[in-house]
Amino acid sequence: MRRIIITAITVSWLATAGAAWAGEAEQGAGQRMAEAAQAFIGVLNDNQLEHARMDYDDERRMRWHYWPLWERDGLMLRDMNKEQQEHVLALLEASLSPTGYEKALVTMELEKIIHELEYDGPIRDYLRYYFTVYGEPGDEGTWGWSVEGHHLVFNFVVHDGVLVNVTPAFIGANPAIVRDNAGTGPALGTRNLADQELAGFALFESLAEEQLGTVIVSSETSHDMDEGFKPQTDLVEPQGLPAADMTDAQRDQLRAIIAAFMDNVPAELTGPYMDRVEAEFDETHFAWRGSTAIEDNVASERYSFRIQSPTFVMMLYNSMRDDAGNDPNHIHTIWRTIGRDFMPALD
Repeated sequence: MRRIIITAITVSWLATAGAAWAGEAEQGAGQRMAEAAQAFIGVLNDNQLEHARMDYDDERRMRWHYWPLWERDGLMLRDMNKEQQEHVLALLEASLSPTGYEKALVTMELEKIIHELEYDGPIRDYLRYYFTVYGEPGDEGTWGWSVEGHHLVFNFVVHDGVLVNVTPAFIGANPAIVRDNAGTGPALGTRNLADQELAGFALFESLAEEQLGTVIVSSETSHDMDEGFKPQTDLVEPQGLPAADMTDAQRDQLRAIIAAFMDNVPAELTGPYMDRVEAEFDETHFAWRGSTAIEDNVASERYSFRIQSPTFVMMLYNSMRDDAGNDPNHIHTIWRTIGRDFMPALD
């Protein structure tokens, strides 16, 4: 397990994680999620249930945002008692892989650093994450649930007891590399999204000069991604280098980036999803925007990369400073299923 700062509440959250991870081979992710969701609902009072439960077809299910906001739909972690927090974190842990669960906890803990370095206000709060269950958790029919807060968004869909979608899925990191933790939050040197970023660097640095001319589509990158907040992402003309024009080694490196994005969720979903990825792999494009200055696996100037196939889009942006002034050191990552977010993703 990667090194993270351990606080009292994080110890509590992690203490029960091993049991569900150990049982993954015996029970499907969708089944574990249904049981955990039912347990969570069962410990809420009537007022909390009004916030934490919605119909599956409620239009608010497709309203999402990864910026820090004063209000969101759902029940906030801070508004739960310890027992309720343990139940909802058990639901999150059952819905993610061990890697994804740890990333989610570190993302929350990074809010402590922002709180200290930016300003002392309630919007920067590591317990300001909202949880909502849509429909009836069970082994039949379709239901879902979401977690949403600053830099952490997952939208889970379960159909007939099987986890079938998590997108839009967003994880951010500010700071991307902890260089100043203000005496709180994750330890110095923590790099919560290193796997996605370093996999992108590995492919980019393997490209030949003639390939770079196709991969680099702009010398500048935008401040933030254009695929955020929309209920569905649009299929646009892909840019960059297609996998069909890559060497075998480069194709494997492209697969490694895709796997790093998907590694946050259980194999129950990623197995079928990767089958679709392979079926259309030659049509999958890799595009780079912004700086190409990378030294010792750290970018010194702002950049982003985008992977797009006929089915999905994955993007990583390191195009903002952190609250200690390091620039760039603030990452946004997103995974979207084109035209199939919030619903069973595969036909």
